[in-house]
This record gives sequence, C-alpha cells and structure tokens, in this order.
Amino acid sequence: MFRLLHMKARQMSRDYDAMKPASESGEDSEASGDEPFPVDEVSRIRWAELMSSSQRGETFRELARDYADRIWLMHKKARLSEAQKSLEAAQEARERVDLRTARQRPEVVLGFKQEEEHAKKLIEELQAEICEDGPIQPSWCDEWVEELNRMSPAAFMEYVTVLSVEKGQEHLYKFMSSLSLELTWSRAEARLYEIPAVRQRLQLEHGCHFCDWKPVLGGSVFSVLFHQPSNAQMHRDDVESCFNTVSSKKFTDFHMGQTLWSLFKQKIATGDRACAKASYSITPLVQLFQCRNQYQALLLKVVVDMGNESQCMNTVVGRAILAETHRRTHWGNLLDTFLDLMYIAILIRMSFNLENHTYPETPLIELFAALSVWITGSLCLKLGGGMYLFRGTRAGLAVGLLKHLDLYTVALSAIEVFSVYVGCRFIAYGTSDGFQTNQAWELFQKHPGFLSALVLTRWMQVLFSVCQLEGVGSNVVPVFHAVTRPASVNFILVLMLGVMASFHAYFVFPISENVGSINNVLNGFLKIFRLELLGDFDLAELEGLGERLSGNFTHGYFKGKMGEDAHTNIHRWLRFEFMVLSVVVTVVAMNVYIGLLGELYSKAVERKNGLYNHWLASTAYRFLCRQIGVRVLLCDCEWFSFRPQDKGPGLMWFAYEEDHLIDTVT
Repeated sequence: MFRLLHMKARQMSRDYDAMKPASESGEDSEASGDEPFPVDEVSRIRWAELMSSSQRGETFRELARDYADRIWLMHKKARLSEAQKSLEAAQEARERVDLRTARQRPEVVLGFKQEEEHAKKLIEELQAEICEDGPIQPSWCDEWVEELNRMSPAAFMEYVTVLSVEKGQEHLYKFMSSLSLELTWSRAEARLYEIPAVRQRLQLEHGCHFCDWKPVLGGSVFSVLFHQPSNAQMHRDDVESCFNTVSSKKFTDFHMGQTLWSLFKQKIATGDRACAKASYSITPLVQLFQCRNQYQALLLKVVVDMGNESQCMNTVVGRAILAETHRRTHWGNLLDTFLDLMYIAILIRMSFNLENHTYPETPLIELFAALSVWITGSLCLKLGGGMYLFRGTRAGLAVGLLKHLDLYTVALSAIEVFSVYVGCRFIAYGTSDGFQTNQAWELFQKHPGFLSALVLTRWMQVLFSVCQLEGVGSNVVPVFHAVTRPASVNFILVLMLGVMASFHAYFVFPISENVGSINNVLNGFLKIFRLELLGDFDLAELEGLGERLSGNFTHGYFKGKMGEDAHTNIHRWLRFEFMVLSVVVTVVAMNVYIGLLGELYSKAVERKNGLYNHWLASTAYRFLCRQIGVRVLLCDCEWFSFRPQDKGPGLMWFAYEEDHLIDTVT
C-alpha cells in the first residue's frame, strides 16, 4: 500500500510542478475560467469554492489530500535521514571515548549507547511505516526543506481551508504535523555547530555553551527562536536570539527581589518548577513568518477556523503561527488590559456615587466618555480590519464571517456592542447643549440598570483578559468549552422549555398575585424557576397564601396570633403538581445535566492545551484585525504598518515545552 502511495506521490510531484499559478506563467487569472490550485496570491483565493461541495471543490480536496500524502512521505524520509545522522554521530562519539574516560565516567559511554539504540529503533519504525528497504539518503531532509521553502502563505491557507472541511480532519492533521521536524538535543546541538555565525560566536564567548534546559521564571511555553538562512549570512538579531535562548546565557544572575517576584508570578501562572527541558523543532515554512499583518491575520484565521475540536493546534506550526501573532499584538493586548482595569475602577467609583445620590467628579465623567469613545473606535477598527481582509470578494467575506462565527465570538462581540451602546447613550445625554457632565449622569440616574449591566459585562471582559495567563486560562477554558458544547446547550434549551411548560401549567391556577401586571407574571415565573432549578420553594407562597394576623385590643394592648390563610380549592392539585415537577426536573433533569457537564469537562481537560491555544488564537485575531484597521484608516502609515524583513529561504527554529503543546489524548 505504501509503495503505491509512494508512486502516487511521485506522480503528484510532477503534477504539482505543472500546476503553477497564473501569475507565474504570465496568464490572466481573471480571464481564465480554470483557476489553478493552489494560487500564490491571497487576493485570488476563491474561498467559497474551497469549502463548497461542488465538483470543483472536490477536485481541490483531492489535490490537497494527495499533496498532504506527499509531504507526509517526505517528512518521514527527512526523519529517517536525521535519525541516521544521529546514529552515526553517537557511534563516532562512543568510539572517540578513550579507555581511561570509559573507566572513570562509564555514564558517558552509557549515554552514547542509549542514544544509539534510540536512533536504531526509530529507523526501524520509520522504515516499517513507509516500507523503505533501500539505503537512507542524506539528501532526503534537504528535499523536504526545499519543497516547503516554496510554500507561500496563500498556498498554506488554501491547503488548510480545503482539508479542514473533511470529517475527522485526518489529512489536515497529517499535513500540519508533517510541516515541522522535531530534533533530539544531540541533533539540534550538531545543527547549531554547523551554522558558521553561531560557531564563531561560540568561540568568542568563553564559558558559554549550548543547553537544552530553559528557565520557567519569565519564560514562554512556546518561542519562535530565530531564522537560519540556507545560503546567506545569518542576521545579527537571529544570532543574538539563538544565544539568548539556546545557550547558557539564558540563565540570568540571581537578584533577590526580582527572583521573589518571579516566584510569586510563577505560583499563580505555571507551578513550582524553576527549569524545564525544552524540545526543539525546525520548519522550512519561512514565508509564513515573513509576511505582513494582513496575511498573518488570514493565516491565524484559517488556523482558528479549523475548530476547537481540531488537533492541529497541538502541532508545532499551528502553535508557531499563534506565537508570531502574539509577538505582533503584545503591546495592544497590554493596552486593552490596562484600559479595562481603568474602566472597572471608574465604574466602581460611579457605583458609589449612584448609591449615595451624588454627582461624580467632572474629570471622572470626561474620562468615562473618553474610554467609551475608545471602545467604540476599537470595535469599529476590529470589524473594519476583519472585513478588509476579504475586500474585493463578497463570497469570501460571507464565508469568512460564517466560518468564524461561534459562541465565544458572539458573546465577546455582544459585550463590546453593549458597552458601545451605553457609552453612546451616555455621551448623547450630555451633548444636547455642549457636553454637560450633569446631563450625562442623568442616564444612570434614570436607568440604573444600564450601569449595573455595564459593570457585569466589563468584569466579564477583564475575566477574558485574565484567562490569557497560561496558568489560569488552561484550567478555565475547558470549563467554558464544556458549558458551550452542543450537548450542553441543547440540554439547557430543552430544560428551559420544560420550565416554561411548568410555568404555563402553574399560571393556569387563579392566583391573584400572579396576574395584573408584567411584574406579577415575572414573580410567578420566579417561583417556578426557584423550585425547578434551585430547589428553593415555599408551598404557601406557591399557593398565593400569606400569613394572617387575628386578635383584638384590650386596655391598649393587642392580643392575637399569626396564622396561614385558609386553603383554596387548588390546594391538592398544586401539591400534586409540586411533587411531579420537583421529581422530574429538580431531581432527575438537574442531576442528569450535572453528570453530562462533568463528562464534557473531563473530555475537555484531556485536550486543554489545544483548547487553550485555540482560544488564544481567537483573541489574538481580534487584536490583529484592529492593527489592520488602524493601518487602513491612516492610509498605510509607516508607523502603523508591520513590514517584516525578507530573510530568504532557510529554517525557522522553535523551542517549547512538550507538556504544554501535546495533549494527553490526541
């Protein structure tokens, strides 16, 4: 089977070389009715056709599946080549150990033997997997690198989009996992020594050596390290990044105050470790990290649109795209967090003023109005930047919106829209005759519910910001995921229908305090809501009975007693209905939902790394869209446009903690 796959991959290689975009062959793509796949220009991607169930869409999927199989095979051969080099290096190192060293330090020889055995085992497994019987070629890894160096951001977007619509996404995961190559530490160290600029720098740095351990304090769980060019001279910034993250220079000097503060943050965010073993990977997809923000946003969007159920956020390339985006949006994220905290502080002060019936200070009102304008502008820039990504194609815009629409996006957008609505009404109240703070404050005096709802929504925004801390978010995001699963949402909908049916049955009883006004009807609904969902009830209250005071005055003193009202003719019917509802809903349905939620949460915890990475990607995409909106608004101003340096083909290096990338169940 694998031999047939190999032959099919070779045929696909010839077909792929023939499938050049129209821009390269000089043909007019718009005039041609047969657009090649994939194209190398983002503006010519036909998003709707990539996701359609038409014959053309299926053709695209067949080509993408074949290409995924081809890259998978090339990746396996590249791993074989690296394993063979690791085996040869371990054998040479063991042979170089003299007899005296072997006697004094037997653990050195043992380490080389273990590495040799590991390489042999890996070679046997890979050869059995791809049915490769011939000699291992050193050029296999170079062929894999050369093939992926040609992949443009547009081609990557098309392959991911086409393969993500398949059920199970088997080919997509095969494709994503074949885009990077994990290195053993010995092989990573050997590759670093092969770089001339790094080797020269290591000779100048006395006492400096490579180290695979990474500090946890202040460190990142995933880092994009540096770019290693194929032929050109390595950039100075990349050399510095290499030594600051891979060599012993990563360990800073001990300072009491700084270390204690780092330990405090570590307790909250990561745990009790001071250092951790890092895994190192390389990818030839250098073009994905050398593109402008517009393409970077689309790259992140197609990764997000794979869905939070996808395993591809556990791959190195998927996480690397998120890390690169986070690097570009870091300051915008910090600015929003600071403004959210300032907004909360203002709302706290305004809440005290509303409670004490006093007017807030004029600077406080003006600052609140300014933050409202900022929130309005930020939302408009996010929406405008997101729509700008699909300019020129209405079908692409519709597909982009529908594909990106999920419960988290809707909830977060609703929070921002409500904040914009209240802020605009607040400003409108004060601008009837200039901006008068007293007039603006009348909004919350007349409608205190607006201030209450605004406080609740802005605290939710702060909660989302706090969840970006890895230690907090990785444990909280599975809770959100479990609650928002279709099984949970559908059960809640059915449960609410049951509550409405119960209220309708209860509303039939002629109880005077449940009719007459909308408030009375709502009070009647709250009785059933408390009974069925909270188990809180009062039978006399359900029947509409109160306590009656009876007695008389004697010599200026009142003598009497408290007693319940007389039972009505619905007394028995109401108690029978109470028993049925409390058993069916309060006991059975609620406990079934608790069990369902517990099972969904257990499954979500097993995939918490992928869920958390997907949640971070959804948040980073919004910030990147805002940056694009600012750039468009300012007509591509140099200060607000990110123009990465084109460093040419080569390899991108990554360092990460495997426990924070790979889930227990994948």
